[in-house]
Amino acid sequence: MPLEALTTRVKTLEDTQAKEHMESVLRDQHIEDLLKEVLRNQADHKENMVHRHEFTPIQKLVYGGAGVILATVLASGLALVIIGVK
Repeated sequence: MPLEALTTRVKTLEDTQAKEHMESVLRDQHIEDLLKEVLRNQADHKENMVHRHEFTPIQKLVYGGAGVILATVLASGLALVIIGVK
C-alpha cells in the first residue's frame, strides 16, 4: 500500500513538473514574440519620425506666426491704453 501511494505521488509530481515546464516554454515564447513586436514597432517609428532638418522650416513658420499674433495682441493692448489716456 505505501508503495502505491508513493508511486501515485511521484506520478503527480511528474505531471505537475511537466505542466509547469510547458507553461514556462509557452511564457518564454510569448515574451520572445512580444520582444519581436516591440523591435518591429520601434523600427517602424524610426522610419516615420520627422528628422530635425525636415522640422526646422515648419518650426520657424509656427514660431513666426505665434510671434506675429503675440505682437498684434500686445500692440492692440498698448493702443487701447494710449487711446484711453487721451
